[in-house]
Amino acid sequence: MNDKYLVISRLIIWILVAAIAIGILVMGLMGIFPNINIPIGINFGDMTGYVAGTGNDSVPAAGIDTIVIDWISGNVDVKYYTGSEIQIYEKASRNMDDREKMHYRVRGNELRIIYSANSMGINFSFLNNLSKSLEVLVPIDLTLLSIDVVSSKITVENMKTDILKCDTVSGSVTADNVTAKYELRVNTVSGKVTLNNTTCPKILKTDSVSGSMEFDLVVCPDSINTDTVSGSVKIYLPENDGFTARLDSVSGSLKCDFQSQVENKRITYKNGGANFRFDSVSGSVSIFQR
Repeated sequence: MNDKYLVISRLIIWILVAAIAIGILVMGLMGIFPNINIPIGINFGDMTGYVAGTGNDSVPAAGIDTIVIDWISGNVDVKYYTGSEIQIYEKASRNMDDREKMHYRVRGNELRIIYSANSMGINFSFLNNLSKSLEVLVPIDLTLLSIDVVSSKITVENMKTDILKCDTVSGSVTADNVTAKYELRVNTVSGKVTLNNTTCPKILKTDSVSGSMEFDLVVCPDSINTDTVSGSVKIYLPENDGFTARLDSVSGSLKCDFQSQVENKRITYKNGGANFRFDSVSGSVSIFQR
């Protein structure tokens, strides 16, 4: 119970810190603090080896087993297709100079795609009338697929990877017919997380503040861990050898379709082998039979 109050306290502190930071930012931009230099811009680190995209780019798939995407805003779609090259398509609302274009780099076994070149100064899309989207077509199975965005909608379709990681602030995350052999991890603040016909036999972990979660799983994972403040969680599972589900919550409820033993927000089905842990303040958790 004390953990829940700690979560609430942290959330209040984060909101206060964000409000103070925004206030300082606005005053700095208005010149109220003329001697304070507030660096605002985009920084993806060392740009060595990056190439500006053309809107229609391709990379030989041979030797690539890791794809990392760092994006700011605009939809990001990653899909499996039949071919020999990784296709990278960028669409924009207007013509862009080279620094505004998507950049990509191949280093060893990794393909990294970033939103643009590094830049300093104000660089908000609504100020320069620029909106972009990214589509990546992948003909191979991966070891790691990592997608890190700010306000983008993430969609992953028909992909197979050992590890899938998706991080977003306000955008939704959707995985359709995806296999994550060892781990599937999603972090979001307010975006909805949807897993459709997803295979994740080992570890499934999701964190959200207010975004809801819905998982339609082909197999029962060894471990499910969700952490949310107010978002609801719905899980659809096939028949399995058993699981133990625990909910640590202030006011949330735990419901289960499977014929199981229920005791004080703890559910045990069959041998109780798989371990499900749900943490929330007020979000409810429902487990359905697929």
